[in-house]
Amino acid sequence: MSVFEKQVQLTRTLFQINSTALREFSQIQRQNIGKYVELNKNYGQQLPALKSVADLFWLQREYSNMIWNGIKVSGNSQRQLLRDALQETGTALKTAYIPARDPNNIA
Repeated sequence: MSVFEKQVQLTRTLFQINSTALREFSQIQRQNIGKYVELNKNYGQQLPALKSVADLFWLQREYSNMIWNGIKVSGNSQRQLLRDALQETGTALKTAYIPARDPNNIA
């Protein structure tokens, strides 16, 4: 494969990696927004039923825990997605720039 063909293939591969990763990041964010809107809606619906300050503290604690857990899950998903995209990029760059070894040439 010529240098030009390798560069064209590299460009296509990097474009595919980037577009796939961006699409998946967008999907994760869209799901997060939906979860947070639902969580806030439920929180708001429970406020009128509170009878004491202790109930408010309990509700706030539950709300904060759910937000924190959502952030952790989202962060882990995004971190894994980024890790996978970087590994794919590294493989693509190695394929493009490291010459294939000739099994007949022992040097």
